[in-house]
Amino acid sequence: MSINLKFNRMSIFTIILLLFMVTPVLVEASAPLFVGLEPAMVVEPEYADGEFDIAPLQLVLRSDLYERFDLRLLLINNYHINDKISFNDLGVEITSPRYFNSEEPGKGWYATPVVAFVRNLRLDQNKTTLALEGGYSIPASANLIVNVGLQYGATHFPDTGWNNHFGVKVQIGRWLSR
Repeated sequence: MSINLKFNRMSIFTIILLLFMVTPVLVEASAPLFVGLEPAMVVEPEYADGEFDIAPLQLVLRSDLYERFDLRLLLINNYHINDKISFNDLGVEITSPRYFNSEEPGKGWYATPVVAFVRNLRLDQNKTTLALEGGYSIPASANLIVNVGLQYGATHFPDTGWNNHFGVKVQIGRWLSR
């Protein structure tokens, strides 16, 4: 078995293990659970014209930690589009938003540090992102929430080192128990 195949399996195993470790916090009886989607499109500076990554079904899990803090996990998976379509990235983004609205926790303005661990299967490399995100959580109905945020930081690529990272984040989902 090649080292690359072992490493790919180890990366996937690590992500699954992390999810199993965090899931009990998310499904604790007293903690409400938010489940949503974050569609995304990424165009890296080195991509040719018409080349991009698309993630139509990234799953978001969110749960209250404390009165004004949440734990939010984004399961990253996307496809690379150029002359063909190929599965590209697999990973997890972890944030802990601090909400500034004292009347309704989990709604209104928020700020959070961001850390993401991603395995790029197409290029056979790992990426790490460190960033800050600020945004607003908008209640569309009693349980339906839309989060809109801006994320700025840096992503480490093995071949080029740290590169600036900027993203517009839109999540839509529903509280399952609130």
